[in-house]
Amino acid sequence: MEGGRPATTGRKHEADAEVRQLRDTVKALRVALERAEEGRSAAVQRATLAQQDEIEQLQGTVRALREETERVRDERAEAVQAAVRDANAEIRELRATVQAMREQVERIRYERERVVEDARRAADEEIRQLEDTVRALRSRLESRAGVADG
Repeated sequence: MEGGRPATTGRKHEADAEVRQLRDTVKALRVALERAEEGRSAAVQRATLAQQDEIEQLQGTVRALREETERVRDERAEAVQAAVRDANAEIRELRATVQAMREQVERIRYERERVVEDARRAADEEIRQLEDTVRALRSRLESRAGVADG
């Protein structure tokens, strides 16, 4: 016995105090663990929200880039079509010009051939008339020479 108490009672009292202290420690650790878990859950939730925001921003960027790509592709296709239309129009104009020039060349050839043929006919006619005149003059000359000889 120590100080009028039995030794076992003191130890029991110490053991009870130690059990209380351990229970308080366990309780405090549980509270700390719950707070840590809540903090971790909040951090995970914040990180998840931040990642979700970033994902949404990136998806928006991807959509915007797709739209821009489609717009540029459409503009390029329109520009190509316009260039093809312009080139085709110019080709049609050039073909029409070439055809008109061919027709003009044909008209000029025809006109030249007609002028040459008319000149040839006129020359032939003039030659025939001159030959007729020469025959007539020869005939007169011969008849005068025959009269003069006779």
